Amino acid sequence: MILKFDHISFSCEKQQVQSLPLTAGYELQFREMSLRNLGCKEAFFQKPHTDHDIYMYERKGALPIEITAYDSCFSGVSSMDMENDSILIYSPDPAETADFFMLLGLKSERLDKTAFVLKGSFILGGSITLRILQSDMAGWKLDKAGWSSLGFLSGDSQKELRRMHDAGYEVTDAEELIVNQKAMNIGFCKGPFGEIIEIISLKRSGLK
Repeated sequence: MILKFDHISFSCEKQQVQSLPLTAGYELQFREMSLRNLGCKEAFFQKPHTDHDIYMYERKGALPIEITAYDSCFSGVSSMDMENDSILIYSPDPAETADFFMLLGLKSERLDKTAFVLKGSFILGGSITLRILQSDMAGWKLDKAGWSSLGFLSGDSQKELRRMHDAGYEVTDAEELIVNQKAMNIGFCKGPFGEIIEIISLKRSGLK
């Protein structure tokens, strides 16, 4: 079960972090430097990366942002954006992409021929709004500069990944990583057009 929307990720090169304007009004919650890259991430890179830095930012009433910094990123047309605390996702087939996200507990609030609006509220609080728009710009990689993935907290990441696999989506196994002094199991799921979802569960009590 999905318990919480954890973050939206923004990828950039390490030397660019301090110049990013997107965290204005946000407070840095923690950072991790030279964090090893999990093997399960390799399929979501354009090129191999040994490690990365992460910076977690939060602002009351706003979506949490994780800046993920690599030694290098490549440029390309973005398949995701943010607008007034809504997440915009561009898809060749909004209906297929909507079906994928609805498996994570989001509900369809409005739709027409070219767009879906999905909303989700979760047990541990927080909510998100996705606007899925018709576009041929789909192209997702974790080391592509810009908004790159969405992270969700689950009670059991491996079980959640199996459920997504049974629904027909490509998934990885969950692997252990310690982030901000918390042991986590982290895995990834790929949507119908490459949309990247990170599924996280904590190995210790004390969800927050």
